[in-house]
Formats: sequence, structure tokens, C-alpha cells
Amino acid sequence: MLWAGELEAGTVSEQLRDLTAVWLADDKALLVASDSSGGIGNKPQDAVTMDPWMTGYFTARVPLLEILCAGGRPIMMVGSFAVEMDPIGEAFRLGMQTLAREAGHPDLPIRTRSEENVVTVQSGLGVTILGIVSREALRVGSSRRGDLVAVAGIPKSGPWFHLAPGDPQILSIQDLLRVRADGAVHDIVPVGSKGVAFERGELSRTSGLEFRGRSSMLLEDQSAGPSSCVVFSIAGSEALDRLSHEVCAPLTVIGEFTQRCEIEAAGAL
Repeated sequence: MLWAGELEAGTVSEQLRDLTAVWLADDKALLVASDSSGGIGNKPQDAVTMDPWMTGYFTARVPLLEILCAGGRPIMMVGSFAVEMDPIGEAFRLGMQTLAREAGHPDLPIRTRSEENVVTVQSGLGVTILGIVSREALRVGSSRRGDLVAVAGIPKSGPWFHLAPGDPQILSIQDLLRVRADGAVHDIVPVGSKGVAFERGELSRTSGLEFRGRSSMLLEDQSAGPSSCVVFSIAGSEALDRLSHEVCAPLTVIGEFTQRCEIEAAGAL
């Protein structure tokens, strides 16, 4: 076993899109997700001005959504702060703690390290979140033939947009949990700086299904920054209509999943 030194780490480690899964047993995996932020805060040489509390909140949001979208449960946050703990690092930590509370984990352990040896003039931090998931609950690659592909939320990223918790166009953690709890929803992936088009391609790749697009007003190449939206697959329009009455964020259908041969046959007609 891994912890007994009988297995090499590489034999039990698996890359799942932006997540790493370490299989501790046949049916349980440790999930590892991380993100970083630089030059965003209120220090003299920051490129984007933002309250440090929000910097911590939105930086932690990315790996937290990756854990939740995969079907996992967070068990620890780790903050690596390239700033002094008092006051900036503490503001980062409070933002992370607020996010954990919104996700229903108010007592989630948060471990931090800070830079106390030199005076820093620019904000920087990294956030790693550890989670746990069973093989049965793991969602990656679970999309099915005939699923609709939809986006919950609107792609938004600073400095082009003002980012703030509570923005109705940004998918809230509570809305994500509602999406995840719906039995008709299969795979979910958070959208980051690469945009909706890239992430729905990841849904397609991991499921082995072909994506057939539909026209929409959504800007699929626009950065979603701190995962302001997610792409998900769902079993049909009736299920999507029901879900639209349960979440506050806007839902946009961008296509559906089908077999490659169907698209080729349709193109030959």
C-alpha cells in the first residue's frame, strides 16, 4: 500500500482535468486542487486593486469549485502567502474562511504560511485544497449521449469586470450545490481563464462524446476568472427547465453531446 511503501506514488496518482486524485484505496481518493494569484490586492505595486479579503475569497474559489464539481468533499485548505500575515495574510485567510462557510464547511481547517523576513510590495498567494471522494461519487467523465450541455453563470474576470460576492451573474456556491444535487446533472467543470469553449471541450474529451453546438449569446472564449460559471451536462430539457427554477444564476444551453458518427452522418445528408 502507498503509506506502507509498497506502492510508488506515481502508480496511485491520476490527473483528472485540473485535479489530481491519489487513490488511497480501491474506492477512495484524495483530491488535490490549487490556484494562485499575483499582483491583485492593495499593495503599492499591485496591478489590480482589490480588497485582500476578496483576493483570498476568489483565489480559494477556483480549487474549491474543482473539488465540489468532481463530486468531492473538502477536508482542508492550505494558504501560502507571499505577504506578511498582519494585516494582509489575515485578510486572505478570512476570505478563504468565508468561502468555506458558504460551502457548508464552517470548521474546515485552514493552514497558512506567510512571508515575515522581507517587506513585500506586491500581493501574492497560493491556495491548495484537499478533498476526499469515493469512486462511485466521482463525476469526471460521466456525461452521457443525448445530454444537453449548459452553462450556469456568466463568464466574468477582472479587471474587465468588477468582481464581488453576491453578483447574481456569478454562480454562487449555494447554486453550485443545488446543481450538483440534481439527479439529472452528470458531469460539471468550473470555467477559468481559458473560457467556456475550452472547458466544454474537456467535458467532451473525458466522456468520449462529441459536442454539437447551438447558437447562444454567451461569449465562450471570454475568461471566467475565478470560476464565475460552470459547464455541466444534464439529461434533457425538462430537467434543465426544472433546475432553472431552483438556481438564481442564469442558465444557458450551448449544445448537446452525441456520438461522432451521428455528426458525420448528418453532415453527409
